[in-house]
Amino acid sequence: MNKQATQPRRDGAAFFMLVLAILIVIMSATSLLIRGEWLARRSQRDQSQTQTLISAIEVASDASADSMTLPIDPESNERIEIELDQETDRYTARWLRKDETLDTLTRNAKNQNEEEPNDE
Repeated sequence: MNKQATQPRRDGAAFFMLVLAILIVIMSATSLLIRGEWLARRSQRDQSQTQTLISAIEVASDASADSMTLPIDPESNERIEIELDQETDRYTARWLRKDETLDTLTRNAKNQNEEEPNDE
């Protein structure tokens, strides 16, 4: 009798396990890449939002306004509201969508007596 005829073939199962292991590695790597890109975009959006709030506070401070509302997107009722706290002399900017606060930033008000730094 032929020895090959009596032994079961295991080459197919080993190949299947190898393909499955490679597939799992590829799926994990893809998942990590997507998660990394999502976190990078979220970080960039947060930095952009923070910079917008800083600019809004600077506008209110330059205008010496106690309160101000700056529209972002009128269709979704998205806006930035800036208020000056007279006691602490600090501006608070709130990024709002309808009545929901999306982000808040508080900064000291610029004193009108302070000189702006020169960029020389």
